[in-house]
Amino acid sequence: MKYTTTQLEQAVDTAGSYFQDLYLEWVNNYLTITEFALDKGITEKQARLHLKIGRKVHNKRTSK
Repeated sequence: MKYTTTQLEQAVDTAGSYFQDLYLEWVNNYLTITEFALDKGITEKQARLHLKIGRKVHNKRTSK
């Protein structure tokens, strides 16, 4: 399957937005990663990874 550059950029942007939204939800609505993971139905290890990615995306997008 071949994708155009525009399609790939759109997919990356969509994924970035997903992780940034998760990160901002955690920052604004949760006190612990444990509580966040339980609500999302994922492990704490997965939650930490998702939040790490989301934080990086958020910082990159807001530092301009």
